Amino acid sequence: MKSERRKFGMILAFDVLFAMLAFVSAGCAGGIPPEEEWNKTFGGTNGELAFSVAQTSDDGYIITGRTKSYGAGSDDVWLIKTNSNGDEIWNKTFGGTDYDSGGSVAQTSDGGYIITGETVSYGVGDYDVWLIKTDNNGNEMWNKTFGGTDYDSGHSVEQTPDGGYIIGAYTVSYGAGNGDIWLIKTDSTGNEMWNTTFGGNYYDDIGSLEEISNDGYIITGGTYSYGAGNGDVWLIKTDNNGNEMWNKTFGGANCDDGQFVEEISYGGYIIVGGTESYGAGSDELWLIETDSNGNEVWNMTFGGTNWDCGLSVAQTSDGGYITTGGTFSYGMGNRDVWLIKIGNNGDEIWNKTFGGTDSDWGNSVAQTSDGGFIITGVTFSYGAGNSDVWLIKVKGEPTISIFDTESSKNPYPSIMGTHKGEIKPSQNINVSKLYTYPCTGTGGHTESIKLYENDTLIASGTWNGYQDDWHNITITPSVTLLAGHTYDYTIVTGSYPQIIHAKSKDVIGGTITCTSFVGANGKTYTDWIPAIRLE
Repeated sequence: MKSERRKFGMILAFDVLFAMLAFVSAGCAGGIPPEEEWNKTFGGTNGELAFSVAQTSDDGYIITGRTKSYGAGSDDVWLIKTNSNGDEIWNKTFGGTDYDSGGSVAQTSDGGYIITGETVSYGVGDYDVWLIKTDNNGNEMWNKTFGGTDYDSGHSVEQTPDGGYIIGAYTVSYGAGNGDIWLIKTDSTGNEMWNTTFGGNYYDDIGSLEEISNDGYIITGGTYSYGAGNGDVWLIKTDNNGNEMWNKTFGGANCDDGQFVEEISYGGYIIVGGTESYGAGSDELWLIETDSNGNEVWNMTFGGTNWDCGLSVAQTSDGGYITTGGTFSYGMGNRDVWLIKIGNNGDEIWNKTFGGTDSDWGNSVAQTSDGGFIITGVTFSYGAGNSDVWLIKVKGEPTISIFDTESSKNPYPSIMGTHKGEIKPSQNINVSKLYTYPCTGTGGHTESIKLYENDTLIASGTWNGYQDDWHNITITPSVTLLAGHTYDYTIVTGSYPQIIHAKSKDVIGGTITCTSFVGANGKTYTDWIPAIRLE
C-alpha cells in the first residue's frame, strides 16, 4: 500500500483536455467559500506534478515535485520559485539519467531551501532517500543520499533548531517488516547523526512528519502491522533523539491511512487521510483531532458515494482547519482538487472544488500571510502537457458584520426572561452591538447580554433604558466571533421581545441554539430563541 499521495503521483497516463480557464465548482455547508484569486500551471509537453508548497519570506511560493519535460533524466526533481502572484521567478531541476522526484520542500534559515525526495540515479539501492540543499536562487550547495539495496524514499523534511535537518522517510532496506517508517537526523551539511525505524512484520508507511514545540517529532502514516483492521492510521510521538514515547492507531475493519499531521495551537495534533472503514463512500477524507497524548478528541469524515481522500491539512488563524486532497464525488471532472474549511470542532464550514473534465488533485495546502490559502498539486485538465503542476491561490474568508435571526414569523407567546444558548458563526463576524426585535407595539428589548467562549466572558453589554436608540445595546469590548467556533450567550430581555419558537435555527451568519429560557413566570423552556441581530 503506497500512500494515497504517492498513488496519485504515479498516475501519469491520462490524455489532456486543454482549456484556457479553470472551472471552479463550490459547495457550501452554512458558509460561503471564498473566491479563487488566481491559478497558474507549470510544465512542458510531458508529465509534471507537485507534492509540496510553502510560502517564502518574500511572500512568494516555493514548490517541489518532479518533471518529465525538463532536466537530465526520465524524471527529475523540480524546484519552482514564484512571486506572490504565482509568476515564476526561476526553476531548477536536479537529477541524473534515471528517475528522481522531490517530495517536500522548506525554506531554511539562510534563505535557501531544503528538499527531500527519492532518487534512482544516485545512491546504493533501487531507490534512495535524497536530501538536497540549495541557496536562495535554487543553486545546489550539496546533496546526500540515504538508503540500502532496496526501496527507500523521503517524504517530509524540516530544518531543526540546531541548524540540521529531520527527514521523515519510508524504507524497505531497513527495519522489521516489508516496509517501515524511517526517521533520519542530519547535521547542517546533511551528514547523518542518527536514524531509527518504526514498524512491525508487515507494511508500514509514512505520510508526514513535523517537529513539535516540546522537543521531539510527530509522525503519521499507515500501518498493517498494528491496529484493528486491514491498514490503520498510525500516529507516533518521539523525543528529539527519535526514541518513541508513544504511538496510537485509528481505524476500523477496512483500510485507513494517515497522510499528513500538524501540531495544533493547544498542543494536540490534527491528522488527515483516508478511510474505507467509516463514512458514506468507498473511501472518504478522514480528519482526526487528538490531544497532546494522542488520544482522540473527535473525528469527522467528508465525502460522497465515490472515492475521496485528504492529503494535507493546516490549522488556520481562527483555530479551525483547512484541508485539501482529491474528490471523485464532487466537482466537474474525473477527479477534482478539493478544499474544505473546517471549524475547531470538526464541523464543515465550506468546501470548494477546482478542476476540469480530466483528473486534478491537491497535494499540499497552507494558509498564507494575507489570510488566504495556497494549494499545489496536479492538473490533467489544464496546462501544456500530459499533466502540469497546478498552483491555486484562494482569497481569505470575508469578515461579515452581521449575525441576524431576522424577525420571527410567529413571535407569540412572548414574555421577558433569561435566554441561554449557543451561537455558531459560519463566517467571521465583527460584533459591537445587539439589536432586539420587539413584538409590534411593545417596548420589547434586551436588558443585558454576556458572550462566553470556553466558559470565559469575552464581551458584554447593558441596556440604557428607553432613551435614544433603545432597541440597541453597545457590546464591549468589540469582538470578532470566529467561523466554526461556539459561543455561549446569556441574554436577559424585558417587556415583549420577539421569540423564535425552535430549539435551533440556521440564520444569516450561522446558527443559534436555545439551551434554556426561564421566563418571568418561572417556567423553563428549551425551544425559545431570542430574535436578535448582532453587528
